[in-house]
Amino acid sequence: MEIWRTVVGHPNHEVSSHGRIRRSVDSRRYKHGFVLKPYINKQGYMQTTIDRKCYRVHRLMLAAFVGPCPPKHQCNHKDGDKTNNHVSNLEWVTHSENMYHAFKTGLVSKRGEKNPQSKLKEGEVWLIKKLLKSHLCQKGVKGKLKQRKIAKMFKVGVATISLIKSGHRWT
Repeated sequence: MEIWRTVVGHPNHEVSSHGRIRRSVDSRRYKHGFVLKPYINKQGYMQTTIDRKCYRVHRLMLAAFVGPCPPKHQCNHKDGDKTNNHVSNLEWVTHSENMYHAFKTGLVSKRGEKNPQSKLKEGEVWLIKKLLKSHLCQKGVKGKLKQRKIAKMFKVGVATISLIKSGHRWT
């Protein structure tokens, strides 16, 4: 069952427990009950325009059904789907709680080239692994020399190449 509440700060609009927004009074342009069509913004959140101002639907939902945003809090989508604005899927959390949830659920990853400290791209690591498996160096040349050459080619340390070879990095 869909429950409707008045949008905080906009008495002419209502928000539903399912994340829909509608007009609650008639206007020259729209009749009572006209449901606004949301759109997805650049960050992937559902957004709508009320009185020429853009609002994220999940924030309107929480303000109407849970209460105003506590200081230094933000909205969290429990299932990680930014377009699922059902009231049961939303909660106010601190930034650290939101980031913990994102890492725990796999929404944010700092693995591979997504890590800001990464010097290598996935394609380069693939090539490094191919070079390590190939027999480009002559017979009798030790592996460390080979790793040193590869490290120099990709401008990384020998330890990085060794960790890639052993599978401790870039698995």
